[in-house]
Amino acid sequence: MIVLAALITLCPAPVATVGAQAAVSSRLVPRPSWSWPVAAREMARGWEAPAHDFGAGHRGVDFRVRIGEPVRAPDSGTVSFAGPVAGRPVVVIEHVGGLRSTIDAADPEVRAGQRVARGQLIGTARGDHCAGREACLHLGARIGEQYVDPTPYLLAQSWPILLPLT
Repeated sequence: MIVLAALITLCPAPVATVGAQAAVSSRLVPRPSWSWPVAAREMARGWEAPAHDFGAGHRGVDFRVRIGEPVRAPDSGTVSFAGPVAGRPVVVIEHVGGLRSTIDAADPEVRAGQRVARGQLIGTARGDHCAGREACLHLGARIGEQYVDPTPYLLAQSWPILLPLT
């Protein structure tokens, strides 16, 4: 007997942190592919999940940047915030499906309510997210109110899974 198989692509949701996020990471959902917000694809610091919702960790990734470097939208969406937070400029973009990207330490060239396209210029790097160290820019991701690792969106790959057809 010949078993027929189909090649399909499933993309697991990014790994969420803890607690209520388990529901996010336990199901398979389509995962968008984000473009990189800066030209250099060099990460200074990666995602570090906290032990609990209010624990220490790093809820995003940091990129090495040159001050004044163009910063681009990782995907299409609507700017929900563009302004200072704790003295640093932040741009927040709402994407489809409750996904939100946050870019920290980029002087905004967009305003709240503005639609942006994937790869569109949204600001220029200030580079002061990694205070006292190198110049860097922070990219965070959230699904609803839960922080998730943005790395899988940037490194979006499909993992082929063979399933039998019966």
